Amino acid sequence: GKILVAHLAIETFEMARELYVFSALHHWLGTASCHYLYLAIEAAIKYRWCATLQQPVVVTNASGGTITLDKPRHQDLFELIDKMNGDPAWHYREIKINGVQFKAKVKIEELVNDLFKAGVLSKWLQRRLRSGIKLRNIYSHRECSIIFPASIDRIREVARDISLLFHSL
Repeated sequence: GKILVAHLAIETFEMARELYVFSALHHWLGTASCHYLYLAIEAAIKYRWCATLQQPVVVTNASGGTITLDKPRHQDLFELIDKMNGDPAWHYREIKINGVQFKAKVKIEELVNDLFKAGVLSKWLQRRLRSGIKLRNIYSHRECSIIFPASIDRIREVARDISLLFHSL
């Protein structure tokens, strides 16, 4: 339940923290640390969105077949086709989650908005998470290398934001 979800969301954060520590020896690891910090925010948002789903989750395919999942991860919904022997009816674009079409290629910002609408996030945290996603995009889609120092303050802020995201579970 809650502990597993929190553990899974924290793995990426832990990588960022360790990269920060090693950036004292190799300054270019600071950039990788920042990148992983913002990847941790994205992972946490996806896990928290899944936690808002009514459990157990009923997934319906294009042919009307159903499967029940207990606390699925966001990624599990994309991998259903593989788990169902390549049956195209289970393609992520064809499935419904608890009767609602799965927004497969939804921008992560839309998941943040869904969490806000569900009352999980304050307006302040919604803005913080959206800023974190913008930074994730900046670090992920570079045309050239940059060196950006990691900071313990940035790590503390992301840790706080992730904690607040899971506070209401």
